[in-house]
Amino acid sequence: MDMNELERVRTQAVGLSVGQEMLELFSAGREEELYLPGREGDIHVFAYWPKEERELYPVFINLHGGGFVKGHREQDVVFCRNLCQNAGAVIFDVDYHTAPEKKYPYALHEVYDAIRYLWDHAEEMRLDRRFVAGGHSAGGNLALGAAILAGRDGGFELSGIICDYPPVDLFKDPGKKRYADRPDVRPPLKDQRMYMDWYIDPERRKESTASPVYASDEELSKLPPTLIITAEVDVLGEEAEFFAFRLIEAGVTVTARQVKGADHGFVVRRRPGFEEAERLIFGFLRETWREDDPRA
Repeated sequence: MDMNELERVRTQAVGLSVGQEMLELFSAGREEELYLPGREGDIHVFAYWPKEERELYPVFINLHGGGFVKGHREQDVVFCRNLCQNAGAVIFDVDYHTAPEKKYPYALHEVYDAIRYLWDHAEEMRLDRRFVAGGHSAGGNLALGAAILAGRDGGFELSGIICDYPPVDLFKDPGKKRYADRPDVRPPLKDQRMYMDWYIDPERRKESTASPVYASDEELSKLPPTLIITAEVDVLGEEAEFFAFRLIEAGVTVTARQVKGADHGFVVRRRPGFEEAERLIFGFLRETWREDDPRA
């Protein structure tokens, strides 16, 4: 492993700093850092509580992107404050460990364990168990993987999943994916291959919790209603769109939208097309968190 390459990837990560004006666009009533117990130790979580008081709050679990190798960034703070302010939910932003220091399935287990802890302690935390997990890029992969694990053991029951441009096929070489031959492809193919080598061993890349596109129909049928947002110009778009069809075939309620003119990372980076994506996200949440939900 080339430590210089790793430092380059992390120090040049988009969204590390977004500026004070952007950070102050939205606000929460209360913000705190939590450390939830997991099988490998404490899990770092940022929590955002709405200003309005409610007896019980719906929950959104946010999972940041970054190719499984980049950590939490200020762009994630902006996204979570936006949801907290405008959706009236408690947001738990899981700062999972990244590769290569922690390889698959370490981050997956952290995400699962964090959601399981919140689910098991919902009453004392004033959470109403209308849990939606959402992830951007690599975070979308982790949201789906955690939901597949929960479908196996019944550890928790998500009301919905939201995925922005998720990688769902870690087995297929990035150079063989749609738009891989574009000179402006992001991240560069060299980096995409490094991310995979750092994150997961080759012999595990077809596991359904790593590459949900290879999950069985039975595994997929246990997933909740799902929103999948893809970008028009994105090497990950084709696999996510195919995965949406797989979910439909498995009987899952799916909303899938390709946003024209958008590129990878546009939702959290607030680049062209993000307004359309936000309308989809907030609409999905309103539908999922209906007051007549039996789990409310």
